[in-house]
Amino acid sequence: MVGIAGPGDPLANIARTFRTLELIREQLPDLKLCLSTNGLMLPDAVDRLLDVGVDHVTVTINTLDAEIAAQIYAWLWLDGERYSGREAGEILIARQLEGVRRLTAQGVLVKINSVLIPGSTIAAWPT
Repeated sequence: MVGIAGPGDPLANIARTFRTLELIREQLPDLKLCLSTNGLMLPDAVDRLLDVGVDHVTVTINTLDAEIAAQIYAWLWLDGERYSGREAGEILIARQLEGVRRLTAQGVLVKINSVLIPGSTIAAWPT
């Protein structure tokens, strides 16, 4: 298995990431391909991930609460716009979940990573 991960999110430079995946697929066609992402750009990449044969994706989802996301992430950049606060959290979470749903509907194995952050994400987990 070949995994593509940071530093930073691989889908932040989508052209380079897909060129890398294509080169790996050409040279090592029998290897499984995996990608790790924060999920912000995932909905935009699902079709290309399927086309290149990625069959494992890890998505880091630290919270499903937009207020907590606003505490974790100072801002996000999407389609030439900068978002912050609750709005950024809502956008990130919605795009993460959309990407996960679309991938799983196509049979891609999706693993969710979550960082437990004292004082924020831990408090939101059910006890």
